[in-house]
Amino acid sequence: MRAYMAIYLFLFLAFFACKEENIEVNQPESIQAGNNSNLLVHSYDNLIIGGYNMEKSFELDLDYDNKADFRLTSEIWGSPGMGQHPEVQLLSLTPLCLLNGYKSSDTIFYNFKADTTNNNDQSKVYVKHTKTYSCEKLASGDSIVSIQPETFNLRYINSGGKIYKSDDYLAGKFSLSDITTGDIDGPYNWYDTVITFRSYYHFTCNSVPNDEIIYIGIKMKDSIDEKLGWIKMAVMQQYEIALLETAIQQ
Repeated sequence: MRAYMAIYLFLFLAFFACKEENIEVNQPESIQAGNNSNLLVHSYDNLIIGGYNMEKSFELDLDYDNKADFRLTSEIWGSPGMGQHPEVQLLSLTPLCLLNGYKSSDTIFYNFKADTTNNNDQSKVYVKHTKTYSCEKLASGDSIVSIQPETFNLRYINSGGKIYKSDDYLAGKFSLSDITTGDIDGPYNWYDTVITFRSYYHFTCNSVPNDEIIYIGIKMKDSIDEKLGWIKMAVMQQYEIALLETAIQQ
């Protein structure tokens, strides 16, 4: 009889232990940016500012497991010929650390412009041909070069915005800056005419708003559950990062 009672007692305790364990891992399906209830929060007061061809980075450990989950980088890259290009990047450091976003069709437009000017004594004619490939339409006559369907873009969330487990997420490396690169061919002299060819490439239309505090949603997976969280930050001058806060479900 005592043996049966011991077995029943063991099963009773095991049943409630399993129930308690399930309660711990079943996380809510959404969180609200800025609402810290039931979240593990880390406050920062960090400025991450790179230099000319000198990257400055900062790694984030949201769940305090002594393993970096994401990396923020700041840099002004370029050369005398290319010019200077400030950029902020956000990188997932493992495939289980995902960033919140949305999918859209990215369209690349082609714009052509020809400008003609004369020098003061009218002895020379200067012609400048400019080709621009851009994710933004510059004029009504721009033609479409390509359409890339199902392109993943980061979602920049204001305070109070909702982050859902059912949202789109992707692990990867993302630029948060609006970058335009270009090259110059010429000038070429042909009798009384000087011709220069310029090409510009502008493919980053999903840049983070400058001088605004925003949240970037995250989802981290493990063998038991998925946890939601955010990175709270601001970008100035397209490359200076003010890291303010990270949060993740407990």
